Amino acid sequence: MGLIHLDDTNLVTLKTSAVREIIRAYTAGLNHAGRVELSGASRASVVRKSCTDPEKDRKFIAELHADHTKKRKSDPLPTKEVSRAVLDEAFERFGLVEQDSKGEIRDWFAGSFTPDSLRQGLAIFGTKHEKGQLRTKHSLRYLVKVTINRQHENDLRRQEELLREFAEKERPAWLVVHEAEHARLLLECEGAQPPQDLLFRLAENAVCGCLNLQRAYWEDKLKAQLAKQHDRYTAVCNHIRRFFEITGENRFTLISKVVAWESGLTA
Repeated sequence: MGLIHLDDTNLVTLKTSAVREIIRAYTAGLNHAGRVELSGASRASVVRKSCTDPEKDRKFIAELHADHTKKRKSDPLPTKEVSRAVLDEAFERFGLVEQDSKGEIRDWFAGSFTPDSLRQGLAIFGTKHEKGQLRTKHSLRYLVKVTINRQHENDLRRQEELLREFAEKERPAWLVVHEAEHARLLLECEGAQPPQDLLFRLAENAVCGCLNLQRAYWEDKLKAQLAKQHDRYTAVCNHIRRFFEITGENRFTLISKVVAWESGLTA
């Protein structure tokens, strides 16, 4: 805890320094003494171990800042050569060469977007250009924007395809779970006291399914049962409406969901 320093210039400074040093010594004694709750370690040692080295923190922040500020050159797409040829022809046709005299924009375009997205963007731009629109010095910005949008849509479409492929791999495992739930539901409703309506239970599972596969599974089971009991169709639809009202769905959501569900049921 170091040396004790007392200022005896006068009585006031002596009292002030004495109180200060007493508090410092008392606190230091508590912080540096071994603690039972810390397995014999002192509070000071635990704090030192839990705190990071300030020098390491400064070095990490400096490296992080340098990493974010340095210029990166991303690898261009392998289709860059083909895309550049298409862009050169399109820029000539639409009179955009003056806005990209050095070809830097076309070079970035070709290396950043797929040929499909470029063709779609150029087609949209071309139809407007033929109508006499997009002939200002800012027309190139529109082409960039519409091409980016087309690329996003194409990427989302490809992601959906991949998602379905991966989901198809999981489909057998999902069906095992749903089949077990269906078998348990049949047992619960068969001879239950008080009686439980199987159609109502199937309808509730169909409208509450959190996954598309889950909803489709229970809807198929419900359709199979209704095919044998056509007279129950109206009762089941009314039950779904009441079920949505009980769960607090607003009127617009209720109507849209019931209509969508009924249209799928009658398909």
